Amino acid sequence: MKACLALSVLLGFACGSDGGHELSCDPDFVNPNNNPIYQGGGAHLSAYAGSDGAPCIAFAKQNGDIVVSCEHNGRFDGVDVGGKVEPDWFGRSIGLIVKGLERYVFFWDAVGGGLKVADETEKGFSIDTIDPDEKAGVDLSVAVHGDDFYVAYLDMGEHDLRFAKGRVGAFSITTLDAEGAVGNDPSIAVDDNGVAHICYYGCGEFSLSGCEGELRYIALGTVPQVIDHGDDAGWYCSIALDATSLPHIAYHVHKKGELRYAFQDKDKQWHVNIVDSVPSAGAFAVLVLDGQSPLIAYSKEGINGVVLARHDALDTFTQKVVNIGKSPAKHCAFARVSRCKLFLGWFDERSSALDAILVGAP
Repeated sequence: MKACLALSVLLGFACGSDGGHELSCDPDFVNPNNNPIYQGGGAHLSAYAGSDGAPCIAFAKQNGDIVVSCEHNGRFDGVDVGGKVEPDWFGRSIGLIVKGLERYVFFWDAVGGGLKVADETEKGFSIDTIDPDEKAGVDLSVAVHGDDFYVAYLDMGEHDLRFAKGRVGAFSITTLDAEGAVGNDPSIAVDDNGVAHICYYGCGEFSLSGCEGELRYIALGTVPQVIDHGDDAGWYCSIALDATSLPHIAYHVHKKGELRYAFQDKDKQWHVNIVDSVPSAGAFAVLVLDGQSPLIAYSKEGINGVVLARHDALDTFTQKVVNIGKSPAKHCAFARVSRCKLFLGWFDERSSALDAILVGAP
């Protein structure tokens, strides 16, 4: 309840309770009264909820310095991590994990190169190298299962999808896909058995007009699959697993300007749906699930703020626009703060600010 009260100060909503139990979920979003929650940065935003339900965020300031912060008493007070990323890179070079009272920030080091992790200690953040290759980790996604961290990332030097698993100071590294130019915009989720599922952008075929582009997917221990091919499909993919560990993916099709949603059924067959299109929709998409009900946040051309697409019935989505900020949302990130509420943050590039709302869980 303390976390709920603190969020009510920050985001201006009343916490519903009945004898210590939450009431039914409100599907609407809550517009905070004091946006932005951070001025002077917000690129590469990654969000994670701590054990107390308070949202934590890691992001880049205007100069690329990495900041991490958790909400406390209605405020986000940033702490410099000590690393630096390229603030203008369109992918995501920062990932955040919170375990107990410790925060771990994974990032691509724009100064020295390589994939790094910043581990919070009593004396501040200590930085360790996971993969020393100069362009390893330019795009990345992180997850945790048990005592192990999982990192899916792009090695832009070799144009491969790589995977790291382990703990600080003891990671094992594997190349998962080296067929063509692959690995951009990875997104990772881990099932109850500790198996990592990853979606990512691939460029397997070239023509005179350039790369065809495709959405790829791999579960560890299997071969990569092509889910959607052509028209530069697969950008900004975001993956989540349902209760039966089946993957659901939201992604952008660049040449069509479409937001698409793909899911795998119990027979391992893929189904692809168009969620939103004209004008161009789906950049910086991020997806969350409750059961098999997806909620997608994304950017849309001409919309200052973020768009939410909620799955109402089979193959049916409804969109809701959140007009906050001065430009279309970038680097959208979800974190579940309670059974009924999701923290959603995004970067407003024009004002160099980090905006946020609370969203009713699907």
